[in-house]
Amino acid sequence: MKGNFTKNLKQLLLLSSCLLLITSCSLFDDDDRPGMPAPVSCSDEDYNQYIYDIMGSYYYWYDEADPFNQIDPKDTIAYPTPQSLVDVLKYATLDRFSGVGDATSFTQFYGDGVFLGVGLRLLTDEISGNIMIAYAFEGSDAFAKGISRGDRIIEINGYPANDLTGDAWTTAWGPSEVDNVVLLKVEHIDTTIEEISVSKSLISIKSTQSSGIIPNNGKNIGYLHFTSFLGTTSIDDLNTEFNKFISNNVTELIVDLRYNGGGLVPTARHLGSLIGGLKTNGSIFTTMFFNDNHRAYNGYTESSFFSSPDNALDLSRVIFITTGASCSASELVINSLIPDPDIEVVVVGSTSCGKPVGSVPQTHCNKALSVINFELKNSANQGGYFTGIDAGYNGLTAFCEATDDINTALGDSNEASVSSALAYINNNQCSLLKAKSAMKLKSFSESTQQIHTGFEGLY
Repeated sequence: MKGNFTKNLKQLLLLSSCLLLITSCSLFDDDDRPGMPAPVSCSDEDYNQYIYDIMGSYYYWYDEADPFNQIDPKDTIAYPTPQSLVDVLKYATLDRFSGVGDATSFTQFYGDGVFLGVGLRLLTDEISGNIMIAYAFEGSDAFAKGISRGDRIIEINGYPANDLTGDAWTTAWGPSEVDNVVLLKVEHIDTTIEEISVSKSLISIKSTQSSGIIPNNGKNIGYLHFTSFLGTTSIDDLNTEFNKFISNNVTELIVDLRYNGGGLVPTARHLGSLIGGLKTNGSIFTTMFFNDNHRAYNGYTESSFFSSPDNALDLSRVIFITTGASCSASELVINSLIPDPDIEVVVVGSTSCGKPVGSVPQTHCNKALSVINFELKNSANQGGYFTGIDAGYNGLTAFCEATDDINTALGDSNEASVSSALAYINNNQCSLLKAKSAMKLKSFSESTQQIHTGFEGLY
């Protein structure tokens, strides 16, 4: 992929004006970036043709995907769904992310900070197949009914949860409607079993739920459990927590991204700026490298820059907690801070998801088309972490392996990953004691074909 590096101070001002996706407004003067066309109509044939045209011109790997001249996109027998066409056209070697989702859900989640559900984030134990509760969302019916972290779902409306896949899983939860009641049989962490009726509602997401202050050897450690990189709602949540950190004289910070599937680049930039403050102010946060197709982006690059908010901590060290569910914008924050020589970047947990790329989502015909349009790199031109950020990733001060201790509350100093982070703060080295776990947890998806949206596993 080709691209000439650009840096324009006007970009910083334009960046701050983007309410939603960084990819929803141009960072170039006079709107130089080519705009994407809309489908001719919402018929199945025309929408498939639209996907074909978008991927042939604007897709990052357009020149490495399957030969386009072998495909008739309007053949809706061969390609009965938009996703089936995307799956054929995409560069499967690296692209686990491109796909078509529901536009309403996409806009509600990233634009309004809400989702329709009973209020649970689910995980799967790969060893047993059990469906586990990572946490219940504050304000949800599930939270009010006492379903909490470490509980197990046995049945959903009478269907054994472990046996459900694909359409059967979706059907078991019933209609996606406000006030729809779902009967769950739940095994609580104390092994008691209870049948609980929970109602679906539009749940307002607090992105910093379970965050707080951890006393440690006479110091206050900031603990930020950050769940989603949404728009203004997440930025407001971050500002509230960092104001608390400042008022409590926090000089060490643990950022827990273990279930954060990513989201908006401006919000990632804001979190990075709150961490780095004056140390990173004005330097490049990330650069987006677009494709070299003369019909599309023509090798454009776009750079965004760190700022220095009034409530920034100006840290010399930050510790991140990651798992395989830490994706996209979560990895972006880590990677963007690595080049700064005055900030130690430590990662605790397990290898992250591996998504150093992004998309310019297009919402038409009540569908959200998200195909990969650009690659993200830090100021040292470092990226390409398709296998995830792990112990071998260049520039990390340390990578300390730790388990996701689902039987202990998030933010508890005894939880395995938090305990490992605190041990590093106290000793400047990874703990030699690694907590064992009988589970191998991963972010829940209803099938292996579920595309990455940033809000998988929310119900």
